[in-house]
Amino acid sequence: MKVFIDKKYRWYECKIGDVKCSIAGGFWIENDYYEKQQACQKLFETFLGPKTGLDSSVSINSFVKVLTALRGHFSAIIESPRFSLAFVDKIQSYPIYYCIKNEEVCVSNSAIAIRNSVASLQRGEKASKNMTPS
Repeated sequence: MKVFIDKKYRWYECKIGDVKCSIAGGFWIENDYYEKQQACQKLFETFLGPKTGLDSSVSINSFVKVLTALRGHFSAIIESPRFSLAFVDKIQSYPIYYCIKNEEVCVSNSAIAIRNSVASLQRGEKASKNMTPS
């Protein structure tokens, strides 16, 4: 999966080990609110445990359980060597766009970035300077 984060939308990005998290907005878990670095850290802890490496016990069911418990206005993309995950709140406050072209999945916080990535895939070129591939 190719991920393009358009910097003009001011998403927060952090990386722990070989796992990268990009997030916009914030969320509540129980009575605690998380945004930016705290939100990324909480997602890392929740999904991956206290260590920086991926726990082999992480499952789709554990992701679903955590995601359905989040309240707020947010979008996030988590990338690791083993999986990639993109998710938004129930009302899609910060949209995430995607396309599948030539068996390649492209995901972005910008519809224009997706359009440009599809065009560059058709031409066999690199991504536009306006977006940062992950």
